Amino acid sequence: MVLESLVPRTESEEVRRLKADNLRLARELKLVRVEVRAYKREFEDSRKKVAESSNSMGNSDLMQEIAHMVSNFVDGCLAALQLPAALLAGDSRPLARATRAAI
Repeated sequence: MVLESLVPRTESEEVRRLKADNLRLARELKLVRVEVRAYKREFEDSRKKVAESSNSMGNSDLMQEIAHMVSNFVDGCLAALQLPAALLAGDSRPLARATRAAI
């Protein structure tokens, strides 16, 4: 089946298609690199924020701040996933119940 799809293509058609794929992949790679740099900046900023706040906060306050940051991160990830409540409907574990309640 794969071989049959290659047979009708000429060499120039294949080269043109491969060049188009390479261009698309190069653009995609550039966007991924920009995104990774942004994540690195955010990570460094949050590290600096935690370092600065640890100088002025006690351990209890620092733990609360970290828990809040992790909670926001997890909430963002779950929102990005957009899990339908129906998927978790039959799950009676505490995490599933909490996720259903949050949705």
